[in-house]
Amino acid sequence: MFAETVREARSFDGYTTIDQEKRLKEVCQDFEAMFYDMIYKTMRKATMESDLIKKSAGEKYFTEMLDTEMSKKAAEESKGGIGDMLFEQMKKYIPGSDQGNNYHGEKKTDLKSPYNGANTLINNRKGNGINVAI
Repeated sequence: MFAETVREARSFDGYTTIDQEKRLKEVCQDFEAMFYDMIYKTMRKATMESDLIKKSAGEKYFTEMLDTEMSKKAAEESKGGIGDMLFEQMKKYIPGSDQGNNYHGEKKTDLKSPYNGANTLINNRKGNGINVAI
């Protein structure tokens, strides 16, 4: 699952910057889901099972499917998780990305720009060139 997603993400030819950021976000979210899935599987192994009632093969399979779906949902709902941190680190490698501000219509103020949002640069008229709101 994750290996296929990474292979697809590497072939960015013909994609717009927004598509590339969206795809990168999906890959990072898939990575986070895989990470959570590994945690759930490890937690299941760490718990003791009763010898009184054995688990059937179907129950084990269902439990694995449940863990996978819970990990996907946890990755979708998480804010500031490992997927978001990975996205923040990787978005700078997308050419023309504006550091990821294009994705989902997010607009963050670019503090390095002389004109950012509703701010106007005062160019040395009074000495130091500061940003002030209009």
